[in-house]
Amino acid sequence: MVTEGKELEVLGAWIQVVGSVIAAIGQSGRVDEQAVNDQLIVLGNSLKAVGNSFRAIGREQQQLAENNKGNDLIIFGNWLLAGGSAASAVGAGIMEAQNEDEGLQIGVIGNSVQSLGASFGAVGAVVRSSDLLALGNSIQSLGAALLAIGILYIINGKEKMGRILSSLGSWLQAIGASITAIALTKTLNNNR
Repeated sequence: MVTEGKELEVLGAWIQVVGSVIAAIGQSGRVDEQAVNDQLIVLGNSLKAVGNSFRAIGREQQQLAENNKGNDLIIFGNWLLAGGSAASAVGAGIMEAQNEDEGLQIGVIGNSVQSLGASFGAVGAVVRSSDLLALGNSIQSLGAALLAIGILYIINGKEKMGRILSSLGSWLQAIGASITAIALTKTLNNNR
């Protein structure tokens, strides 16, 4: 059972990486058409929500078997990340449907929740003495916070600075998710 939980957590982490990169491409406006960028953000955040859900379920399965310190914080953080990612996907979908203000506001909430979730994951990783996992979650938290701040700048009419912060934050989330996935993969491989 523990192995299955670890494998599910690792699978979820890699799904989160793919989603984070797709969302970052959309957030940074790499495609000339805004509707396509919005669709990439929706798809990316949806994948992040699925990946983080897998991570939480996998960690819960491990917790039932081994009851390690810090797991509760990591599980709670993963569920917050999943919920925040889902909210961000909804916000981008609403923007795509031509209600930009409401979509942006939901995006701020979603990314703020993601930042909080990654923070819980980082603290849980520190408790477990998993430095690489703590680093990955910390970078994700910073990225989500910058993305939320960037959206606030956009809402307040400072479009250029908002786009810069949003793009930077989104790529930091992708980098943090990658570090997290590497840390979890190394843990899985070391336990085989």
